[in-house]
Amino acid sequence: MIDKEIPILDKGYVKLVSFMGQDESPLSDARLSSQAKPDVKRDDGLRSYLWEHGHTSTFQSMICQIELKLPLFVLHQLHRHRTVSFDGLEIESSEEGFRKWFSPNEQSGRYSKFEEEFYIPEKVLAQDTKNKQGSIDTLEPGIQEAFISRLDNNNADSYYSYTTAIKEGVSKEYARLLLQPNLYTRRRVTGDFVNWCNLEKLRLDPHAQPESRAYAQGISEILKFLWPKSYELFEEFTLHAVKFSRTEMTALKELVSGYGMVDIDESFEQLLGKNKLKIFLEKVGIS
Repeated sequence: MIDKEIPILDKGYVKLVSFMGQDESPLSDARLSSQAKPDVKRDDGLRSYLWEHGHTSTFQSMICQIELKLPLFVLHQLHRHRTVSFDGLEIESSEEGFRKWFSPNEQSGRYSKFEEEFYIPEKVLAQDTKNKQGSIDTLEPGIQEAFISRLDNNNADSYYSYTTAIKEGVSKEYARLLLQPNLYTRRRVTGDFVNWCNLEKLRLDPHAQPESRAYAQGISEILKFLWPKSYELFEEFTLHAVKFSRTEMTALKELVSGYGMVDIDESFEQLLGKNKLKIFLEKVGIS
């Protein structure tokens, strides 16, 4: 997996550059605080308990650096997830004074000349009339083809203007203003497992921009490869979990209570197992 590129979009990729920590790292960190002895038989249970109950600082010793080749407009979406950690409290901020757990290093348009690489979508989506931030797959093929044709022309024109300006003596940092947001760039991002999962939670959502979701899916392959047991917990308790309001919890309790304990034991135990069923009923408020 190291330096193996996972193709994304038409010309992009994600790849693992380096990493630190194993699936066992959160366990040894947690046991350090209590001076508990290692116990392999209890590893999976402890790991699950830590993640489910929010003791995520133990997972922050698992760190990886990922290189992304991506269009500028996608980078701007992912860049919003600059999360920082301060005394165990995670907050999103652009303040440089905090210690950033997402540390980015990007190809500089001030020092190097960009290559003529622009993202061309396979499918152009229409504006969603109900969701102002969303897109839907309803655009006629002819309109899509016309848009891509204009995009191709704009790409060629902007890159020609960019290279011409450089030849005429304009600095690279100003010449790049002529380029379009679908230009490809490269960025290396270093972050811990918790912050990567925060990004995954938002960008793997079905409502996320398709291009951003594609990069999140590529990142997920890397995280699963490095830390399969920890990533499984993220999927179980975070990615595919939902929150209920107080009113919804009341409705859920009424719904479950309507089954009767005999029916609950028969219907739910087969799905959850005895231990998880007990925990589920405690969460709902049924003992």
